[in-house]
Amino acid sequence: MSVSDPIRGTTGQSRTRTFKLLPGTNAPTALDVDESLNMSTGRSDGQVYYLEFSDAPSDLNRAVVRLTLSNPYLNAPSGTTRNRVTVSVFDEYGLAVSAARATLTSDKSTSLNLSATIGRGGTRSFSYDYSGIGRGEVEKLTVVVDPDGSGTTYSNLQGVDEYMFWPELTATRDTTKAKAILFGNTGRNEIIVDIEDDLADTAWPIGTDAANPDTVPERVLYDTNDRFDVQGPSDTAPRPVRSVEEFEKALAEFLVNTPDGDAGTGACLSWSDYDPGRTRFTAEFRLWRLAQGQTCDGLSI
Repeated sequence: MSVSDPIRGTTGQSRTRTFKLLPGTNAPTALDVDESLNMSTGRSDGQVYYLEFSDAPSDLNRAVVRLTLSNPYLNAPSGTTRNRVTVSVFDEYGLAVSAARATLTSDKSTSLNLSATIGRGGTRSFSYDYSGIGRGEVEKLTVVVDPDGSGTTYSNLQGVDEYMFWPELTATRDTTKAKAILFGNTGRNEIIVDIEDDLADTAWPIGTDAANPDTVPERVLYDTNDRFDVQGPSDTAPRPVRSVEEFEKALAEFLVNTPDGDAGTGACLSWSDYDPGRTRFTAEFRLWRLAQGQTCDGLSI
């Protein structure tokens, strides 16, 4: 897309071009687009978006910082493991804010305080060591950016957070309450659930009370020996299924959702006769979707 400069030889003018995004064949009806695309000069009209072209100098107050994880969860180690995150810094025109200084910290490690310069491509990767604590936890990673070395602060570049989930393998051997599904990987036959019953506050996924965190991720494994009871997003009630493939098909529809609060991905999982140390046991799993206003804990259907 290109536009002409309304007044050549001077700076500060801008032109706006409008476009509309339409889902293609078999694409989701909801389009996940950066909200800034439909906020040019305060305008917003459904799926109509605006791109503003300008030759004015970039404004660091409009720069964007993102902290990206290659995987939102990794199984918690028994000792120490390496994790990698990437910080990106771009101005409002999408150009790299190179030479900016990024500092990465973690709420789970007082020793993690990494600082490095953003590269020409606008990104910088950080590697750090994570040590398990014997139970699942959520780690909050925070990046602060000094864009030009002057020490001047910009609110949009300070305290950008991202959350890393570290689930442990659940030790539950028998029936448990229903738990919200957070993540999963059908290729590894694992489901990550939130086993925390009592929420400290509403600061999902972590709370201000360190002894009683909002979210405690744990890993549940399933295999072809197990029995399944499924209510997929399109089902009206749970139904027994004969194969793990049918179970995974319904599970995959939930896993495309981003977990949020007590609802997780919008699905619940309960299990019984489950022993993580004995894969030959036949466990029973029930999968169902949450109705609006319901939570998994204490809900029986």
